[in-house]
Amino acid sequence: MSDGDVINNVFAKTSERIKIIRKVYCNDSNKEFAKKVGIPENQASNWVSDEYKAGKKVLAKILSVFPDVEPNWLYAGVGKMKKSENTQVIDGDDDLPDDNIDMNGMNMNKLLDYLKFKDTINHQQIIKNQEHISIGQTLLREFISTSHEQMCKGQEHITNGQEILREHINKSHEQLNKGNEQLSMSHEILKVYMIKGQENIDKFFTIIERQNNMFHNISKSKDNMDGYHIGTEELHESKGHDMSNKTLHQFSQPVEA
Repeated sequence: MSDGDVINNVFAKTSERIKIIRKVYCNDSNKEFAKKVGIPENQASNWVSDEYKAGKKVLAKILSVFPDVEPNWLYAGVGKMKKSENTQVIDGDDDLPDDNIDMNGMNMNKLLDYLKFKDTINHQQIIKNQEHISIGQTLLREFISTSHEQMCKGQEHITNGQEILREHINKSHEQLNKGNEQLSMSHEILKVYMIKGQENIDKFFTIIERQNNMFHNISKSKDNMDGYHIGTEELHESKGHDMSNKTLHQFSQPVEA
């Protein structure tokens, strides 16, 4: 788009009109433009980029530095760039009636076209905003639905976890009861074995005592037997001596004829 097209085109971007101001008043020098406006050069470069959308404060700053610039042109591309140029009939429409030209020479038909255009843009923007709102509401509903589903699943997981925990607790309690029962049985069995063991010990000592008594009796019997044998031998010896004397006496007697 040429400079002339930008100057007289209401559809041109604001950044393109700022470029024209920089070219006309600063010899297209970004450094000089930044110095006059009082901003860094990189910021001045941003103002003329195609993606940049100038706000009211930026445009007011430019109009304060360059007072000859027509505000309607800078804001909306309506009329000529310079105020001094707007005292002439716009676009060579010499036959326009006087009531079509305002105090600055602005073409009212063109302004009305621009206002209609802006109204259409605003209407389209409203429709887009409504579409965005509808999309946002849909996304919000989906997000709420998804969050609700996730919350329900989370509650299910919590419930399942609680059930599993209760089962483990019940099983642990049952195992603990079984362990206590087995421990109690073990104690009872141990008591029985201890009682039987004590009885066996008592029996063992009774047997030992009996054996000791038997050994004692046997010893006494042995002593008695030894005494008996000694008495018997003495008796035999005594009897043998008497018989010997009798025999000798018999043999000493004369034999009868």
